[in-house]
Amino acid sequence: MDRADQWLHCELRDGTAEGGLDALEALEAAGAVTVAEAARWRERFVGSAEPQPVADASERAQRLLATWLDSVPVSARGDEPAVRRFQGALGLLAAAGAADARAWDTALRARAGWPSAAEERALERELNAGATEVDLLAVVPGPPDVRGGHRLLLVLRFADGISVLVEGESDDDWPEWTLTDDARTTYRVSGFGGDAHSSHASFYGAPPATARRLDLSLDGHDDVTFRVDL
Repeated sequence: MDRADQWLHCELRDGTAEGGLDALEALEAAGAVTVAEAARWRERFVGSAEPQPVADASERAQRLLATWLDSVPVSARGDEPAVRRFQGALGLLAAAGAADARAWDTALRARAGWPSAAEERALERELNAGATEVDLLAVVPGPPDVRGGHRLLLVLRFADGISVLVEGESDDDWPEWTLTDDARTTYRVSGFGGDAHSSHASFYGAPPATARRLDLSLDGHDDVTFRVDL
């Protein structure tokens, strides 16, 4: 049994008729199954074998992708069924050499209103920059006061970010901390975690030379703000 038959057997056993027909159409467009084989599989999925027109595999692939791209809603999310179906078919057809993955991905991004591949990579580089927690510059103890059942234990200053450790239980399943300074710098969260008794958060960016203190606040709790001198 070849790989195309294996895939279709899995769809027949575990999937839906609609999913099986989608897989069959993609395989037929890629030239992985013949017209006669497709007719036999179609009969197994829906009980009727309708003959399909013979066409060049690449031509069928372009027609299939164009049809499925038209079904993608404008401003679509990445998890929508129409998007997943299109991307699945594109991956298969590109692997079979029947479609240009880059060109069709560009078309999908334009249709869905997403950033271009280059813009997405630039955004990833920006979000991944900083807060590496490698070059530790200072360990600053937190103030002794307890606010809203929380106490700021430590502030770790790195060359490219800030990390904080907070002790105390929270009513929030995922307490969110916001870090600012007296120079009106706002820091982006790069990571967080914790357990029932403590939490920690990391932030991108280093305080500017004009900053003299940091303010750590618990979102949604006006009474929970800690100030630490730099």
